[in-house]
Amino acid sequence: MSLPMASPARKRLLSIEDILSLHGFEGYFGPQFDVSPCGSALAICCQRGLRDAPVFGVPFLVGGERGELWIVDRDREKPRRIEAPDGIGVFSPRWSADGNCIALAATDGTRFVRPAIVDVGAATMRILPTANLALQPAKPPLGWLSSQKIACEVLPDGELPFVLETEWHGDAEQAAHWRAARDGSRSTISQIQSGDEMAAYPAGSPAVINVDTGEVQCFSHQKDLPKELECFAGREIVPYPPTLVSGVAGVSDDSALALDITDRGDQIFVSRDDDATRVIWLRDGSAETAFETDHHLSDVQSGAIHRFEVTHPELGTAKTSVILPPCAGPDERLPALFWVYPNAQLPAAMYDKPNGLGPFNLHRFAAMGFAVVRPEVPFDDQIVEQRGAADVVVEWITAAADAVAAAGCIDRERMQVAGHSFGGWATLTLLAKTDLFRSGIAVAGAYDLISAHGTFDARSRHRSDPIDGGSLIEKVWHLPGPPWDHLDAYAQNSPLSGVESISAPVLLMHGDRDYVPMSQAEEMFSALRRLGRDVSFARLWGEGHVACNPETIREMDRLMEDWLRRHRDEPNVAS
Repeated sequence: MSLPMASPARKRLLSIEDILSLHGFEGYFGPQFDVSPCGSALAICCQRGLRDAPVFGVPFLVGGERGELWIVDRDREKPRRIEAPDGIGVFSPRWSADGNCIALAATDGTRFVRPAIVDVGAATMRILPTANLALQPAKPPLGWLSSQKIACEVLPDGELPFVLETEWHGDAEQAAHWRAARDGSRSTISQIQSGDEMAAYPAGSPAVINVDTGEVQCFSHQKDLPKELECFAGREIVPYPPTLVSGVAGVSDDSALALDITDRGDQIFVSRDDDATRVIWLRDGSAETAFETDHHLSDVQSGAIHRFEVTHPELGTAKTSVILPPCAGPDERLPALFWVYPNAQLPAAMYDKPNGLGPFNLHRFAAMGFAVVRPEVPFDDQIVEQRGAADVVVEWITAAADAVAAAGCIDRERMQVAGHSFGGWATLTLLAKTDLFRSGIAVAGAYDLISAHGTFDARSRHRSDPIDGGSLIEKVWHLPGPPWDHLDAYAQNSPLSGVESISAPVLLMHGDRDYVPMSQAEEMFSALRRLGRDVSFARLWGEGHVACNPETIREMDRLMEDWLRRHRDEPNVAS
């Protein structure tokens, strides 16, 4: 079957610099938009590209450290940016009832996340000298009680919210222990006991802050909360990631519904179009573009996207996306990169856009000359528990490879496979259980589920309440309990147990600050090296589960491109 190709109208291929320059509106802590009470203005927190971040290594702030406040006035021609203090990012804006002020969270990405107040008329911002906010995922951190008072949850003095404490405290503790061990100033023993409580995210205390005086009133008991604060404490969870919608007049299909004020008729959508990222303001059924960014994409030529329905006789149906290289010719059977992530919860459009904000941009691989195949791998709980996660992955990926090859757009003899996190595990699983692929790239995966079950999160290792991987391993892999009760199930789903079957070359990438232990990649590398296999291990020092340092990301991009090109035309060792 001949597939339509993209029009070669744009000038250049997508580069890693294009990706590092992409802006975001990620609402992990509530929406990054709010409409003024009179409906005439829109507050936007737009997250700068990672290339321009003031600090790196805080992935769970989800771009908050890069946030800039913009105000879109209906009666002004251009949006206006409200300057924050140097090195400060802002997120989650909220208008006051009188429309004169905006409350939002401000952070330096290392030491604090505090409330900030913007005087809209004067276009000034001041950070309140309070304790840190206790950030809760999917909940806005601030709310207005009156024109002088805001509601929030604050932590005890000196405590950091979990998104900062998790990333920075372990580093500081480790450095302090190393210094003491070298200079002999104190013992470095830190003893933990089986009865010690496990770590929990601090919820903070509900508080009322007077924005004029800075006075903070905290409430330690729920029964003492004033009624107005009760409403804030019981605020609704905001869906994250946001819902994607289609069929709305004036709004591109697969746009994200970022804000929905139903009672006022306001809706805000983020449209990640091929030539730019747009904020669409829908008011009373009339849509207008309120804000645009990522204009550099207008110079980029992106490949066509095709979607196939894959049917498996026992597992059901699933969809597979294929992103073709921009310059692919008609009827050309292309080398393919399968990008795998089982049981993904995000809609296809979140992965397939040229300006998608995942840790890896699939259009970048298409720009390298590969047809990028992204198969859905649904996990039906009952089937996975009966057959095991590894076998379900193999069945779905094999079916997807058959379907895409039958469509005529890939060369079945020139397929490679890659994945991150759960996809890293799936990559090694496929190499251990099939001979489909010439090579594999596995990033931040778990490969020995037995050892991963009990290993501490590297970021919490030095704390008195370290976090182990047990509950995560059992949940994600649908395992019935701990390894000592279900050893066979763990072995059957661990690529390391079948490592002798891996003959294809493997590139491993892993950060030493990853909550998936770096030792997982060390075990796999050691086994493959001892077996005499072609294996390379890129160790990402200082990086967590998702790389944040732009220089590291650039080097990862170069390593992956070199690897994929080198193994594209070599004989298929696996077969």
